[in-house]
Amino acid sequence: FVGGMFVLGAPHMAEPEKHLKTGKGIGETCHQMYSKMASGLAPENSEFGGGDLRAGAVYNIQRPETVETFFYLWRATKDPIWREYGWQVFQAFEKCCKIPTGGYVGVRDVRQANPPKDDTQQTFWLAETL
Repeated sequence: FVGGMFVLGAPHMAEPEKHLKTGKGIGETCHQMYSKMASGLAPENSEFGGGDLRAGAVYNIQRPETVETFFYLWRATKDPIWREYGWQVFQAFEKCCKIPTGGYVGVRDVRQANPPKDDTQQTFWLAETL
């Protein structure tokens, strides 16, 4: 939510472009957290070091914060890249999290192209992430 917070707050700050730039940087980092994993899904947390980004906790439980950040960035900038990033995340959720009986579940290891699924659809999935 921090990326979105900077974007939403930017118009109310003395230096709005600085805050928007920070929001964009956070959004880009979030995108990298998704795109660097074989599944296309971000890990629950990431580790930074040596100029690299690595999965910390390797599961994904469908949290909304990155998708929200992309949405707010698109609204603020109208740059189509933020819609594309959101679409890529949606496609990864469709591929890895959708189950045949209906609904979506989290995954246990985002580093795998076809990660094993958990057995829980989080309450925030429908209300916030989608």
